[in-house]
Amino acid sequence: MSKQITGMSYDERSEEERQYLLKKAGQILYEVFEEVKPMVKPGAKLLDICNTAENLIYEKGARPSFPCNVSVNYMAAHYTSPYNDETIIPEASIVKLDMGAHIDGFISDKADTFCFAKELETVKEASYAGWKAGMELMKPELETSMIGVATEDKIKEYNYKPIRELAGHLLDRYRLHGSKSLPNIRIPYAKANSVVEEKEAYAFEVFATTGGGSVHEVKPKTYIYMLMPRRVPVRSRDSKAIRNFAFNEYSTLPFTDRWLMQNDSFNPGRVRLTINEMKRHGGLYEYSVLAEEKDAMVSQYEESFIVTEAKYEITTLPPFDYKMPESLKEKEENQEEKQEEEEKDKTE
Repeated sequence: MSKQITGMSYDERSEEERQYLLKKAGQILYEVFEEVKPMVKPGAKLLDICNTAENLIYEKGARPSFPCNVSVNYMAAHYTSPYNDETIIPEASIVKLDMGAHIDGFISDKADTFCFAKELETVKEASYAGWKAGMELMKPELETSMIGVATEDKIKEYNYKPIRELAGHLLDRYRLHGSKSLPNIRIPYAKANSVVEEKEAYAFEVFATTGGGSVHEVKPKTYIYMLMPRRVPVRSRDSKAIRNFAFNEYSTLPFTDRWLMQNDSFNPGRVRLTINEMKRHGGLYEYSVLAEEKDAMVSQYEESFIVTEAKYEITTLPPFDYKMPESLKEKEENQEEKQEEEEKDKTE
């Protein structure tokens, strides 16, 4: 059987297959991260980093689960290079690299911070230490509010603050942000569903800041979108083609208009008009760039993991000890045979 999800159909997966694909997506993301890291340095164009990261994910057999984010200094999240972006990494800066990959909707998400001034190293250390403190508690049936307590206390030991609006998140199939979150701060109460459960997948991301501990939307800077469930009307034939392509390619996952503008099938100007038209009709959710106060410096650390019977297994860090299920091997063999038959039919 197959299910339908907003323009994208997918096969049901066993738990063994699900965990394999989560781990495979995690390994691919780790490998891409390692290849891209040398590019992150003063003078580098953000656009080159984004394009390279996203292309490598495709080359390794996965797809981006959201556009590569490169956020500099007080920018905390959701900055991906727009089309023809000329922005470069400045000297004495702090840079957050955040990227995701998925295979058949099973998502991995990973982020780290790069410092280009010695005095910023402790900001970087604080987000990692906060992440580690939260993860030390991780186990089935843990109330997520406890993670926030440990994370906030650790970051404050460095005399910095966590960012209250940003948190880790449940990774559902084809949904980057599931119904549960892993807070960076104390929260007054735990919701009824805010308990970590065995077999769930999460991305735990932690932010530390020299600022006030809160982010605001930077208007009108929005480069990342997510399609709303209904297909809103657009006027021209070209706009309909762009809208339909987006539904088929991205479904419920975030995307950037840069991807559409870089597609040889579409005119960049028409893409811009289509995006604006869809926004007016309520057809897009906008991920505005999120930033701290302008003189603040922000760091970030994130890994993805699966909750196990005892504690957890990180999917985006080595060692990568997993095997392809026999059921997936059979599916791949059948697919290869089908492709060979199709190629044979074409040549006859």
